[in-house]
Amino acid sequence: MNYYLRQFGIELKNRNYAKRTIDLYTNKLAKYLEYINYNLKYSDHEKISTFLSNINSVESRRHAYVSIKLFPIRATPCFMII
Repeated sequence: MNYYLRQFGIELKNRNYAKRTIDLYTNKLAKYLEYINYNLKYSDHEKISTFLSNINSVESRRHAYVSIKLFPIRATPCFMII
């Protein structure tokens, strides 16, 4: 899963996100991936919604939401083709 997190960070860097933002979003994404046991096949709207509802801070919830939204949920190593 480190591959996905590393690629996610590279993609955010290529989009000119600040280092602090990249670190924050990567951390939030890592927590979500842990929540779904690193099984991208089982990521769905319900799991995302449940994960976000367990975050107390509005700001942290927003960061987690954006992180998940920016990350393409795929089972293959293809990455963010836009």
